[in-house]
Amino acid sequence: MLVVTGTLAVATVILAPLYIPSAKDALVVSVVRATSLQQDGLQLNGFGLSDDSRAALERLFARAPRLDHRPLFGSPLATAFMTVSLPSLKIPSRTPGGVAQSVVQTTALLERTAICSHLRFVAGTCPRRGSQGVAVSTRDAAALHLHVGSNVTFAAGAIAPGTPGALPSVKAPVVGIYDPPTTLSAYWWGTQYFDFSSTPTGNVYDPFVVAPGYFDGIAIPGPPVVLRGHGTATSPAFVVGSQYRYLVALSSSGSPGGVFFAANSLLGRTLQAPLAAPQRITNTTAPGLLRSISGYLDSVNKHAALNVVGSQGFGPLPVAASSLPGTLTKALAHQHSFSTISIVVVVEMLAIGELVLSAVIARSILARDPELRLAQLRGLGTRRIVQRAIAEPLVAIVLTIPLGTAVGVGVMHLVASRVLPSGVTVTLTTTAVLTAVGTAVVGLLTTAVIIMIAVRRGVVEAPRATQRRRVVFRVALDVALLAIAATGTFELVTAISASSGIAPLAAGAPALLALGLSVIAAWLLTITARLVARLTRSLKRPSVYVATRQLRQRASALHRALVVGLAIGLVTFGIGLDDVGNSLARTGAAVTNGATEVAEVTLPPSLTIAEAVDRADPSGHEAMAAQRVSTPAGTTLAIQARRAPGILTWSPTLGLHPALAQVVQGLDPRSAGGFPVRGRRVAVTVEISLTKAQAAQLERSSAGTVTPATLGVSTVTMEITTPTPAGLIESVGVLSGAGKAVTVSANVPTACRSGGCDLVGISFSLAQTFTNFEISILGVSGIAPSPGGPVLAASSWRASGALHRASRPASWTVAPSQGALDLVPRSLPPTIPAITTDLPPGQATAQIVGLDSSTITATPIAQEHALPVLGASGAIVDLRLAEQYLQATDHAQSLVFLGPRDPSAVLRSLAAEGAHVGPITTVAQIVTAARTSPTALAQDLVLPAGIAAAVLVAAGLLFETVTDGRARIAELAALRVLGMRRSQLVTALVLEGIAVVVLGAVVGVVAGVVGAHFVLPHVLPPPTTLAASFVIPYSLPTAPLARAALLVVILGGAAVLASAVRVVARASFEQLRAGER
Repeated sequence: MLVVTGTLAVATVILAPLYIPSAKDALVVSVVRATSLQQDGLQLNGFGLSDDSRAALERLFARAPRLDHRPLFGSPLATAFMTVSLPSLKIPSRTPGGVAQSVVQTTALLERTAICSHLRFVAGTCPRRGSQGVAVSTRDAAALHLHVGSNVTFAAGAIAPGTPGALPSVKAPVVGIYDPPTTLSAYWWGTQYFDFSSTPTGNVYDPFVVAPGYFDGIAIPGPPVVLRGHGTATSPAFVVGSQYRYLVALSSSGSPGGVFFAANSLLGRTLQAPLAAPQRITNTTAPGLLRSISGYLDSVNKHAALNVVGSQGFGPLPVAASSLPGTLTKALAHQHSFSTISIVVVVEMLAIGELVLSAVIARSILARDPELRLAQLRGLGTRRIVQRAIAEPLVAIVLTIPLGTAVGVGVMHLVASRVLPSGVTVTLTTTAVLTAVGTAVVGLLTTAVIIMIAVRRGVVEAPRATQRRRVVFRVALDVALLAIAATGTFELVTAISASSGIAPLAAGAPALLALGLSVIAAWLLTITARLVARLTRSLKRPSVYVATRQLRQRASALHRALVVGLAIGLVTFGIGLDDVGNSLARTGAAVTNGATEVAEVTLPPSLTIAEAVDRADPSGHEAMAAQRVSTPAGTTLAIQARRAPGILTWSPTLGLHPALAQVVQGLDPRSAGGFPVRGRRVAVTVEISLTKAQAAQLERSSAGTVTPATLGVSTVTMEITTPTPAGLIESVGVLSGAGKAVTVSANVPTACRSGGCDLVGISFSLAQTFTNFEISILGVSGIAPSPGGPVLAASSWRASGALHRASRPASWTVAPSQGALDLVPRSLPPTIPAITTDLPPGQATAQIVGLDSSTITATPIAQEHALPVLGASGAIVDLRLAEQYLQATDHAQSLVFLGPRDPSAVLRSLAAEGAHVGPITTVAQIVTAARTSPTALAQDLVLPAGIAAAVLVAAGLLFETVTDGRARIAELAALRVLGMRRSQLVTALVLEGIAVVVLGAVVGVVAGVVGAHFVLPHVLPPPTTLAASFVIPYSLPTAPLARAALLVVILGGAAVLASAVRVVARASFEQLRAGER
């Protein structure tokens, strides 16, 4: 039994030293894995280098740090790009008699390693090495009227060919046409190269892809221009290089004082290498790697990257850049936070393990006290007595070190497989071995002290003086323990009060409370036992008297209550930490994600996110379209408000729950009434018309590149509401040309043929820009008259409006506005309804970000401290209404929020519509990622440590009970001779043991519950998506705590009962006679 208990003690004390290094590895691995290989990769920029050729960048890359004698970064991708301008495009003035406006058209020549394998060509081929041709996108081909075999003219720089200051123009053949790809794959490194858009200052087209090696040895024509003079820091003099790429600032002595990047710099190069093997970055290699990569970046940027000119003026532009140092710094900071929390658990585990081991050894020696005294009476020498007494503990300690180490490693492997990331293993560290050896040393010291006391005590030692010294020692020990508990608690409270954030050391509060309460409870137990003993001395209850008489020996009660209280307190705190931590993680994940699953979607130009979702999920219960735009001014989430109930996650900690369905209806104030659908089909007759003056002006301004024959609307869309909160949007036709009426029709959904559905709008997707024309609805069939109509809605690319039964058509005027295309709606609400975070006092409206990053005014219909997806700052609006306020191209991120059911059917439908479904984020993924945070890893240590400590304490109590019973066999046999029955003796021993177990359990539960109540808010950080002002429910789980306490009492009672029955069975008259002999 001594070997078993010692093995458990060694295994318990080495659990934390085994877990902590693996957990630190997990922190590094999780932080590195959380970032992309490209984000932590290395990027070398050619700007600012005197030699920015590809060879120069490759020489810098060859100097990059290595890890374990292997490359840290993988094969690099080389990119070269040059800004070029196309012939200017003139658009007519919006005012009569005004001068046509010249619009600059720019693009870039793009060369990138293996780019041909990442493009899909619809015509022609990718340019091959040595070719001077270019490949253009389908959007470029449509806008510039290009095809394979045609020529395109461009000039290097941002000045249009043929205008003053422009470089010589180049005419290159078009050899291929490609579909613009999505840039979500790792190949593109998150760079949006394909940004086709129109702005108030000009047009930007997709890049022209050129052949590999196109820029090798290129020399941009242009005469060298030298501006003589002396430069200063604020007013430098410049020398323009012959290749028109760099502006060199001269110092006062006339020598170059720095290389400055020119705003019209032409050629740029980058070399991008992903992180090769993130799994090789561990807790051991991270500090050295941080030093080497930081030194490399500093060295390269110090010697190669001089001051350069960016868009914001003079400032540094690094040649070498990588986020790996920041990632490693974050991981090491997480390690520090984890170590602070886990050190508390380590100290508690060591204290419990050493207390139990010392107590077990002491009990094993003191149980042989009569034998040692008898050996002294027989004249046995001290040396022989010490050898006899120390033999058993020494053998036990020698056996427990390897056994306990093996058990600890096995248990920690099981724990690590559940809580640590894949690839992180548990290894036997030097710290764990030293901890095991230290435990053995403490055990040996305890053995030596106990034997010396036993030998020096002597046979005829004065018991009264000895008892007096024991009482003084115990009182001093109690005062010291109370002082430690009180001082430690006071310091923790002070630290918590002074800390504005997380205070990891607060996790030690339950242990300090258990320590102080154990001392107080032990004294109360002693006093109570004496009172009960006096009351039961004359009563016919010998079992109670015998039990209380033994409990008056306070040392045994104090020790047992102390270790039981510490163990149960650790278990209680671990249960609360685990339950509340998991609850907060799930809450934070749900609020962060906004739905069970959220998919990023990239759409073709002819499809909107709302159309795609409405077609993929006609029921309106499985998906919700949304767009998110984030700028320094704020973040806005535009959602399909009618689909939000049942899909959008609204945490119980948010004030609008459970009235979300009512609140989001206020985001979409469109009239519920429309035009009732009748029959099986709805048809609309539409005409696109141009006035003669408009057509003539268009012909003159575009020089024949755009004619009324090519003018058109690509699709006509009808929106029909169904009895469900969602709507059905169906594309019903394609129009082209002008001056003729076209009728398009749509099948009425089967669910609508019995009534209950309304036609609420007709939309048009535009295919041509920079034109003036009118769209007229000549007639609609398949609907019934209605006194009201739907609300107008419009955007820069589409319009939908109310239907009128009058003879005159409903029209929308389309005209350019400041160089960008706008649809001018018949009416536009001055503000948009929104759910916002808190407004400043005295404000009734809020300025929020529109889908085109412009600022629009919103009227809050509800205000919250935090919102799903957005956190503590942002606004939620209706997607359809947000489109009304578009003034330029929509650059928002398109998202699809998926419901709790299987979303595979919706995702397949989205793909069938032409949407590219990118990364899908789930609540489970966020919760799993949160499990590798410093707090979560420390949290995963507390409960297993508490369980191990509880098992150790139970084994120790069982051993002590059996050992004490063996030493009291003579006493129990004498009580049986005096007339006590066996059942009464068993009851006495059970009452004695149960009193200590219950006392320790009560102390532990009280310390754990009270400590957790005050500590958890300072140990567990609230989810980042929730505002700090929220009252987080840190309520402890009552049922698990009650079950744990009851289980401890039952197991303790069973162990005490088994040992009592065994001891009493040996207490007989024969044993008494044997003792006398």
